[in-house]
Amino acid sequence: MVLAIHRTALDRLYGAGAWTRTEIALDAYTTGLHDAGIPWSAIFLDDPRSMDLDLEPAEIGDAIQSIAIVRGEIERTQADALLLIGGPDVVPMPRVPNQLPTLVADLDTEIPTDNLYGCVAGDKATSPSVAIGRIGGAVEDGLDALLDQLDRARAYRAQALAPDGALIVFNEMWGPASAAVAKRIPATPKGFVQTPDEVVSSSGQLQRSILFFNLHGSRNDAGWFGTDSLGNTFRCMGPEVPSGGDLSGVLVFACNCYGCALDGLASDRSIALAMVQAGVRGFVGATGYAFGATGAPGQFAFSEELARMFFDRLDSGHPAGIALCQARQAYAAARVRPDANRAYKTAMQFILLGDPLL
Repeated sequence: MVLAIHRTALDRLYGAGAWTRTEIALDAYTTGLHDAGIPWSAIFLDDPRSMDLDLEPAEIGDAIQSIAIVRGEIERTQADALLLIGGPDVVPMPRVPNQLPTLVADLDTEIPTDNLYGCVAGDKATSPSVAIGRIGGAVEDGLDALLDQLDRARAYRAQALAPDGALIVFNEMWGPASAAVAKRIPATPKGFVQTPDEVVSSSGQLQRSILFFNLHGSRNDAGWFGTDSLGNTFRCMGPEVPSGGDLSGVLVFACNCYGCALDGLASDRSIALAMVQAGVRGFVGATGYAFGATGAPGQFAFSEELARMFFDRLDSGHPAGIALCQARQAYAAARVRPDANRAYKTAMQFILLGDPLL
């Protein structure tokens, strides 16, 4: 596994001494990798030559050069997994144009994606062959929040404990598609929360091995919502629900629009980041407006189809990052065509927060 970090960005954003503190946490984390028999290498985006890679350093925020450095290290080591250490302010998140024609609902002009970091020679952007995860969130949450994630990943690798069962939280209108995904989730017993009849009101409801969400999300509201058959919207949960709870070892897949949007958000304005702070093992979600089935019986599409493929591979014993990587490759091969703009966006925008080999 390749670990990518920008030391100068850490010190600039978190304050002098941030890299020194991070290095200590990173040493403990990589000791855990060694103990687990996982080969690893680290690459400094601000000084790749110090790690025997003959490339120019990446300035803070330079996604193009950061990608070149990471790809160079992946090629040098033949790694099959990548961990980006830091939020988008530290390790920039590339953006590609949104290819969709003008739609009333989808106002995104760009698609934030980590895919490009994991593409090696011959890979399409929709189908990176390297599993990618990212540890870190908003600078506003502080350096301790980032270091805690490294420590929890180390601890989880040493002793993989997680709650039992699964919880499926879904919008009434998307019940059939949600049920189709639920059949593939490798955890029992399964509980269901159907909004607007029910809401998630406490972190205790979320203490399951796997959480699957199929709700509405918005770029302008931190909450996740459902609608009834008349189109009335109901708030199902907000960042305050997981905040302060213990979600150690939980794995989350959210089909919601903006389920994993990170731009300008901290844990008090993002359910994804609040769940990360609460200790989830991994969080898979979309960085922008997402797509799904219409709700007709037996239908599932776009994000729900990707979720089904993900859970199938998780059931086969793959870690979350490998499961997402393989699911994305299968989805892109089956669905992405020159005029399949929604499928293209689906393949590009789902990212993993967490260690890809857990």
